[in-house]
Amino acid sequence: PSHDICSPQATSITTGASIMEELRVYNKLKSDRNNFETYWQQVADFIFPKRDFTVQRMPGSDRNARIYDGTGVYAAQALASSLHSMLTPPNSKWLELTASAEYTEEEKAWLDMSENAVMNVLNNPASGFNSQIHEVYLDLVAFGNGVLFVDRVDGRIRFRARDLKECYFIENDFGIVDTVYRCTEMLIKDALNFFPSIPDAHRQKYEADPTAKMKILHCVGPRKDKETKRGAAKTLKPFYSKYIDMAEKAVLMEGGYDEMPYICHRFS
Repeated sequence: PSHDICSPQATSITTGASIMEELRVYNKLKSDRNNFETYWQQVADFIFPKRDFTVQRMPGSDRNARIYDGTGVYAAQALASSLHSMLTPPNSKWLELTASAEYTEEEKAWLDMSENAVMNVLNNPASGFNSQIHEVYLDLVAFGNGVLFVDRVDGRIRFRARDLKECYFIENDFGIVDTVYRCTEMLIKDALNFFPSIPDAHRQKYEADPTAKMKILHCVGPRKDKETKRGAAKTLKPFYSKYIDMAEKAVLMEGGYDEMPYICHRFS
């Protein structure tokens, strides 16, 4: 599948009612999950201290202060490692492409070639799949949810585990996550390279402090307002993508995906 990274619909920064609607949905999802995050923080304190949900820590602070026995931490790591080695073992062929109908030897050869091409991408260190999927398994074991983001940068497929704290989901009628809101902080210097334009207020912050950050909301979901199709222009693809500057309430970039780029793993 094509997971093209979003490109701008226009070079100018736009604002409008749609921004406020996206922010309203995000804030509602965030409010609805408050109770879960309280429980997740308790799990994190004793099972997976690398994660936080309701606690703000200073960089370098002790995350193991509440752990008096390492059994839970070890058990979570052991289960995550077992899932990794049994489901997606590195450097092993763990997938097979088939067709629903009978196929010829030529078609079988094409499927075999496609399998090898997919495995080459997954096992290529540049894609980051093996290291990132392990982080997802750790989240899945501890919190019952894990998020893997897939995109394409400079023609290369890249996998990134996303912090569960940053991601909020909406399911469709089949119980499948088809809408994701991710709120995160980004270095302004990186934003200057990634987005076609950013508000002057952030540029001024960057000039005063090269390590300054800005908060960004990434909204991805099924496009409903237009006829869509795979391979179409980015603004007509089945899934819309929108980056919103949380401070200035401005759309930084719009685009689309052929498929949902956030792969949300969940224990049922």
